[in-house]
Amino acid sequence: MRGPGAWWHGKTTPAKVETYTRWSFYSFALVEVSVVGLPVFGEVGMPLTLWVFLPLCGHALLGLVTSSRALDWTCGRREQPVRLIAALAVLTALLGIGALALTEHGPGGEEIDSTMGVFFIVVVPYGLGLMALGMSRRHALALLGGFAAGSGATAFLVGMPAYSALATMAGVLLIGGFICLASLFSVWLLRAVLELDAARETRTRLAVAEERLRFGRDLHDVMAATSR
Repeated sequence: MRGPGAWWHGKTTPAKVETYTRWSFYSFALVEVSVVGLPVFGEVGMPLTLWVFLPLCGHALLGLVTSSRALDWTCGRREQPVRLIAALAVLTALLGIGALALTEHGPGGEEIDSTMGVFFIVVVPYGLGLMALGMSRRHALALLGGFAAGSGATAFLVGMPAYSALATMAGVLLIGGFICLASLFSVWLLRAVLELDAARETRTRLAVAEERLRFGRDLHDVMAATSR
């Protein structure tokens, strides 16, 4: 089969599931830059725009690399990307803190507050979801709880009212939790498909081995009968 879809139709089912999973999470980088980064140019003045846009692009790129290495680890091709996950956690936390600080102590204006709110609620949960790809369920849930508590505490410390700090914590917990669960489910599904494919290959090899043994026994019986 030739055409634009030939490369897809030529893949095995596990390869299709892996490709779909990978590009689903790779698209997070595009969403970050297009939904959060580009609108900054029209709503935040220079040079603050560059101080927001460039670190955001760095976060998107780091998230892209981390998700790729984490999925390689899931497929058994690489070691667990602990350093990349740690770096993404630090950068996500710094960008979240910066967004909350700008909301309270930035140049002011409804546009900037709205932009930083979107910035925070996209960057932090997306970062959590990408980190969850490379860790166990228990560690991912612990990381989610830590980021939610840290976000609430940071919001309160930068001067937000208590109800706003609680709302910030709840937002990270709910949105981040949803994305983390989606990541964990995707990893579980990918591993299940790979394990089923490995089991199928094992059964095929065993069937071939059994057929060879049967043929060998039949051949031995024939040779024994003809030698009598």
